[in-house]
Amino acid sequence: MGGQSVGFMAANRNKKGIALDLKAEEGRALARELIRRSDVVVENFRNGVAERLGIGFEDARALNPNIIYCSISGFGAAGPKAQDPAFDLTVQAFSGFMGLNGLPGGEPVKPAVSIGDLMTGISAFAGILGAVLRLRNDPGAGAQLVSTSLFESLSSYLTDASVMYQLNGSVRGPSDSFHANIALYGAFRAKDGYVAIGAGHDHIFKRLCAALHLEAEFPAAYGDDSGLRYRRRQEIREILERRDLSACVPWA
Repeated sequence: MGGQSVGFMAANRNKKGIALDLKAEEGRALARELIRRSDVVVENFRNGVAERLGIGFEDARALNPNIIYCSISGFGAAGPKAQDPAFDLTVQAFSGFMGLNGLPGGEPVKPAVSIGDLMTGISAFAGILGAVLRLRNDPGAGAQLVSTSLFESLSSYLTDASVMYQLNGSVRGPSDSFHANIALYGAFRAKDGYVAIGAGHDHIFKRLCAALHLEAEFPAAYGDDSGLRYRRRQEIREILERRDLSACVPWA
């Protein structure tokens, strides 16, 4: 549309921008002038490229003593993969994030949006805000360097799957549209589509059974033992998906 892709418009709406040729001295001179006049600089070149162009953190600090400089990379500023190129997709695969999505026994699934890019943007934003607060509370603190990466951001969102691997080496696979450790918590098949049910707590499961008249199928022990519900989660799913619930739910 108008010579711009939908992806570009989604990421850059309501922004003003210019294009600089940083391989030319004129472009680098304009970049240095922008750094002098700016509060925050964000770059996501491969490690070392900004320094070679003369616009790395040390260069920026010399130009603007109070600059907040945010550097975003694929795999972090240091380490064995620090110089490797990266895309959202490849880091989703390398971090294990993509292996948690999809059907059990099926192929890995990439989320519908570039979740790694988005998560990394949020991490960078949080770091920049922290730097702003530090300079506000201590104006003499000087230039601030914020560093994050696709890999660090995606890895931090693995949460308990990452901890399980570090503790005992177990690798969690995909769990369909259900929570890996909680039952009931997922999308159940209905006659005309799917219904999402989040009944992971005892009292909520009991309320679900009362609302759907399921006391006979699930005696009191199910409502008092989350471990039992987890171990019997497939059986519970089959019972719910076989049952005609149209007469039970108020909106049917």
